[in-house]
Amino acid sequence: NNCIIWDNSANVSNNFYDCTINYSCTTPLPSGEGNISRNPQFISSSDFHLKITSPCINAGTNAFAPMPYDLDSYPRIVNGIVDMGCYEANPTHTSPVFDDAETLPSDYDLADGSNTNAITEPGEPAHAGYGPFHSVWWDWKSPGNSLVLSSAKDADGDMLLVDTHGSDFDTVLAVYTGLDVSNLTEIASNDDAGPGTNTSEVVFDFIANETYHIVVAGKTESDTGNIVLHYEIIPEPLLFINCYLLFIIYYLRKLNFIKN
Repeated sequence: NNCIIWDNSANVSNNFYDCTINYSCTTPLPSGEGNISRNPQFISSSDFHLKITSPCINAGTNAFAPMPYDLDSYPRIVNGIVDMGCYEANPTHTSPVFDDAETLPSDYDLADGSNTNAITEPGEPAHAGYGPFHSVWWDWKSPGNSLVLSSAKDADGDMLLVDTHGSDFDTVLAVYTGLDVSNLTEIASNDDAGPGTNTSEVVFDFIANETYHIVVAGKTESDTGNIVLHYEIIPEPLLFINCYLLFIIYYLRKLNFIKN
């Protein structure tokens, strides 16, 4: 209970074998109550403190937290619910949010986390005109150019869609470039994606080999919870059309409808 079993291997099975697991983080997802199968987001491969975006925060069960302190002698239960793992997350001993942002894969993917214990940093801008409140950062590096027409996602002129649909609080979303949290250039931002929703969405043109900083934050001081971040490359429409026309021409030539 309340364990993180991650990135292990053995001859019999990965991570665990022949045991009962509850309220723990591991993969593959075991049967039992309260288990999750998400990246626990350790500070590093040798530092098993949790980043403040970790899904393991406030995800354990107090029924199996008999000790009053964690391995750092910090209180074992913070914000009412124990964390998974041997260290209770504490913003005072985690790395700065912006500098320690998780790097996302370049292609389509989902990321998740929590801003319950997230902080804001000196000089951090307001996001979509609000705050900043409880900010969580990710980095996304755009793919490079390619001369292969079928690799439409690698070309300049493509767009990236980013949204927070599925998050359980009122989010704001922004995308920036720059090297320092106090000196950023805003690329796109959004509060509500549409009427009747409190999640956010942006679409923006990106250039090749650029690092974009994506931030999800609360609209107000009280807006905290679980974050679902979805991002997807939207290929340049014209490039798709050109590829489609080339395919038609090739096919017609093959059928001898078009002569060289």
